[in-house]
This record gives sequence, C-alpha cells and structure tokens, in this order.
Amino acid sequence: MTRVEPHGGSSESSVDQVVSAFFENTDHVWSNERHIDVRVTSGITYITGPSGCGKSAFLRATLAHDPTWTVLPELAGDLALIDHFSGSLGERIAFLARFGLGDAQVLIRKTPWLSDGQRFRARVAAAIHSGADRIMIDEFLSTVDRTSAAIVAHNVQRICRGRGIDLVVATAHDDLANALDPDLLVHVGANSAPRVETRTPGEAWELTTRIHVSQGTLKDYLDLERFHYYPTLDFAADAREISVVTATFDGEPVAAHLYCAPYPRAWAEDLEQFAEMNRRLTLGQRLVVHPAFRGMGLAREVTAAEHAPKGIIYTRSVMSRFTDMHSALGYTRHEPLTNALVGRSPGPVEHDSSQLLATEYADYATVVYGRAAPADVSRVAAWFATRLRDLPEDQQRAAGSITRMGGYVLEKDGCDGERRKR
Repeated sequence: MTRVEPHGGSSESSVDQVVSAFFENTDHVWSNERHIDVRVTSGITYITGPSGCGKSAFLRATLAHDPTWTVLPELAGDLALIDHFSGSLGERIAFLARFGLGDAQVLIRKTPWLSDGQRFRARVAAAIHSGADRIMIDEFLSTVDRTSAAIVAHNVQRICRGRGIDLVVATAHDDLANALDPDLLVHVGANSAPRVETRTPGEAWELTTRIHVSQGTLKDYLDLERFHYYPTLDFAADAREISVVTATFDGEPVAAHLYCAPYPRAWAEDLEQFAEMNRRLTLGQRLVVHPAFRGMGLAREVTAAEHAPKGIIYTRSVMSRFTDMHSALGYTRHEPLTNALVGRSPGPVEHDSSQLLATEYADYATVVYGRAAPADVSRVAAWFATRLRDLPEDQQRAAGSITRMGGYVLEKDGCDGERRKR
C-alpha cells in the first residue's frame, strides 16, 4: 500500500496558504452552506436531494436548535451484537428480532462482521433501546443496495410509528418514499428552493407486489439453508413426507418453511403408532428467511396455517423459547415433554436414547390426543430399545441428544372435532 506523506515531510498545515491564495475576504471561507427553511414536524420526515445541496447542514442546524433529537450511536467494535443491549437473553433476542437481527449467527457477531445493512439496523435498534423518542439519521441507507434499503426503511418506519417515535432522515437517494411512507417529504434541488410535500401515510408498499407465497420444493429450502442458525437437517428428507412453503421475490426464493412428518415412512410401516402420528400431525421443522429480507413479515407469511399440509401443526425450536411470532398466527404455547429430560443424569447411551425417543412420541400424542396412552408409549419404547441395539454407539448418542426448546401448536379450522378421536 502506498503511504501518503505530508508535503515536504512536514506536519504543518497549508490551510493559511490556501486561504490567502484564493480568498480576498476571509469572511467568504466556509460560507457556502445553504440554508434550508423547512420546519420538521412530528411523524416521519424524509429529506432527499443531491450531494452538496445542504441536507446535512440542515440536520446539524436542527439538532443545534433542538437537542432533543437523537443521532444514531456508534457500536463498539469489540462487542458482539447481543452484548450491546440490556435485559434478559429472551428480551434481547425478541427485541432484535423486530429489526431482522434475531438470528443466532448474527447475535454473536462483533460489529465489524455485520453487513452494512445489519450494522444500520443494529444502530437504529440501539437508539430505540436507549429510549429515544426523536431520531435523526443522515446518509440514510446510502451504502446499502436499494432492495435491502427499501426493506430496512419500511421496517424502521413501521417500528417508529408503532412506538410513537419521530424520525427525520436525509439521503441523496430518492427511491425510498414508498417504503418510508413519510408524513413530510422534502425534495431539495441543487439550486432551486426546497419542495415540501405533506402526505397522509398509508400508501401500499410496492415491494410486496413482487413477493409471492406458494407451495415450493425442497430445493427452495436447501437454497436458503445456509442462512439458518442450524444449517443442516437432522433427518433424511427423502425418508419422510415433507412439504415446503416458499416466498419468492421476483421468482427467487427468499423465505421457506419446511414441514415434515414426525416419523420416516419405513418406521410407519413397522408400527401403527408412528403411522397414526404421520396421518394426523405435521411438524414445522425449519423456518428460514434470507438476511436481506428479514423484518418484513415473511416468516409469518410462510407459517400461516393455510399452507400447512395437515390439520394439526406442531413446531418446536430453540428460537421459539425467545420469540412469540406464532401466537399472532393463532398458535398456542405447548411445553415439549422432552424439556423435562434436559439436564438429566446421564445413564447408558442406549437407555437415554430410548427414553428420549419414547418421550418425544408421548409429546406428539399429547399434542394430537390431549394425552398419551401408557400402553402406546410402552410399545414405542420397546420398539426403540430393540432398534437402538443394532446402531453404533455414536448414532445412539446422537439419537439421545437433547436441547431445550419452545413449542407451539395450531389446529386448523375443521379438525378440532377430530383431535381426540383415536
């Protein structure tokens, strides 16, 4: 890398020489900042215009006149994202999820490892977390690709409106009016007087017309799998009945929800209890949204009950311990029975694995029937005990691994009367 040295190797400034050479009257120095006569009101204000037209100077003057405005804080480079915020772990994850930052891999990244869009979202989140009720942002999403900018802008305005936060942003980009849906839109020309447009928010967001949700394919999920916090399936997809709901943007998958039967087809052929679970129940097994499209509601779109393949839907995940998206979709909380085994004293591998798998069956039966018949659980436990003996120890150990999860259950319309029939 070429190093730029001061002129003549000296650290002395040449400012005085430039001023004396170019300015007859020193009062003209720094006098070219333009005055923009606009009164910022409550709600959302969007100021746009070419570079050098005076947007930043206007924000500085506004802040000097009214210091109740909050500018975005810088984030410490040596802290992980989650450590910039206070509260319980669940509270912090749920809060950051509103900004599209709830993914576990994002939560543990330090600031330099966040993308421009993620870093911007995090700074807005930090300002709101601090209690700010009036936020000012210069160079608003200037360095972010324009699709991502529109998504982030829409998410920010939605959060600010929901919390009653006033927001004023300035940027040279003039393509965010639809996403921001501002109360006040100010166009600043290079030389002309500012054009101020007072608007009534509520305009439909154009970007949503390019999103389509439909039945998809396993490939759709696999294309997005790397963005999931657990980026590998823990079962053979070709061994079970699966269904994928996909959201596409201009034809490209940007979100996917993978549903699957509780048990492999071969197991269902061997034991009626497994076959019955497969007929009645579907598991919401994996939900993933492309990072650029998080925060715009796609997770809810692909999780809507209308797209699920069976009448009873059961979803379990670590993330469900901390976020409550499913409740808004009509799901009810369910504590997985397997959580009672977390932290158990380890015993023989074969015993622990058989116990976990039998408890998992009891959990499914409780979801479907309201209770698990002891005779069925015993039969399932005996089946697992027989099969596990033939597996290598590492596979037995994998079958017995357990993580504490949150659970949600939804019974689609029309299936409630069938739920407890056996």
